[in-house]
Amino acid sequence: MTPAHRSAGARRPQHLALTALGMLALVSVGLIVGFAGTGGTYAAWNTSAKLPGASISTGSTAIGVSNTASGTFGSTVSVGTLVGRVGPGAAVVAPFAVKNTGTTPVALGASVALAPSSTLKSALRVAIVAVTSAAQCTPALSSKAVTPLKSYSASGLPNLASSAVQILCLVLAVPATDTSSAQGATASFTVNVTAPQVAP
Repeated sequence: MTPAHRSAGARRPQHLALTALGMLALVSVGLIVGFAGTGGTYAAWNTSAKLPGASISTGSTAIGVSNTASGTFGSTVSVGTLVGRVGPGAAVVAPFAVKNTGTTPVALGASVALAPSSTLKSALRVAIVAVTSAAQCTPALSSKAVTPLKSYSASGLPNLASSAVQILCLVLAVPATDTSSAQGATASFTVNVTAPQVAP
């Protein structure tokens, strides 16, 4: 084979390679144009799904009181008559239970509503203390009773979760320095327990 023939044979693969690249380029351009022409169809694709129906119910806030933690809880409870059982330097106590009968957590509070005829409204001191059991409600808590009955509002009582029960101790005391003017005096009052809802 002459050099001329070898040179022609060597150029043929190069010509084929260029032709193949040219076809690839044309095919690529065709695909690009094809996608560009149908791009609006892709944007229109969509789907949907349905959620099943749901129901929502509100909670409730309510409390009940009882003489014991295992008793029947209602809107009122009597701690009995304490007439003649307290004197200077002495204290009387009365435990009672509060239950959260609602579905929301509440913050316990308490205040005293004093009858106008009460003559012990200044001499008698009162406290309402949270205890873990009725057995802890003893006259030893008399040091807690420092606020006169006429202006008492409890503070520091715990929050109460739904269905939970808290024992509270009503403490009544007369200061040891009280004068004899308190002898034979009486006090008639009610304890109002409050329970505003708190965030869970």
